[in-house]
Amino acid sequence: MGFLVTYPQEKVAPDLQAQLAAMGPTQYLPLRHLTSVTLTAPDEHLIATSDVLVLTSPFALTVYLGHLRNLAPQATVAVLSQKMATKLTNAGVQRLVVAPQENQASLQRVLQDYPGGTIMTWLRGNLTVAHAMDQLPKLQMVQVYQNTWSKAQTQLVADQLAAPITRILVTSPASFQRLQQVIQLVPAKFGQITYYVLGKSTLEIIRDTHQSVIGPTQMKAVLRQMLQKMCRDEAESR
Repeated sequence: MGFLVTYPQEKVAPDLQAQLAAMGPTQYLPLRHLTSVTLTAPDEHLIATSDVLVLTSPFALTVYLGHLRNLAPQATVAVLSQKMATKLTNAGVQRLVVAPQENQASLQRVLQDYPGGTIMTWLRGNLTVAHAMDQLPKLQMVQVYQNTWSKAQTQLVADQLAAPITRILVTSPASFQRLQQVIQLVPAKFGQITYYVLGKSTLEIIRDTHQSVIGPTQMKAVLRQMLQKMCRDEAESR
């Protein structure tokens, strides 16, 4: 049976791509269109005066390095994963805070210990889920990118899919919701689906629909962990 990964293929390590391909046909279709947004003058001022900038998504990191880094060279950058921290280090960013585990709750616990006067700004997208970061009363937010999707893109994905698909890695609540629209268009291309997710918010949304879903057991290297779990489950099912 086939795999569907709602994540860019070029961001999946070659060894993982090989493991997936060895188990069956694998399709990589990110169900999103990400673009940076033009910031207002007040937003730029907030970023420029921040002591800590919080990044919880790879695209927010891309926007920061490409457009915003020079606005706040003095700021400490707080990130969810060592992978994100490595990209920043390689780009010359030295003041970093890394969550012990790859989730918002872990990062939130680190940031809550900062002094009350700390100016802390979360650089986020329009659909970013704040299931833990919003517990930081001193945290301010700036939208730096837009996550959009259209009916035409839904139809294009439906036309591109090759059947049958039974194991799906879903990377966000928005991707899951968009995938349901695709499934409605071409239900025959999907078998009995098991979903694999990277975090709590997507796990809870899929559980609420009473569908089969599996999440990470450890919140480190979650992408690798879940792709390897897909492969093991497929091997054991044969």
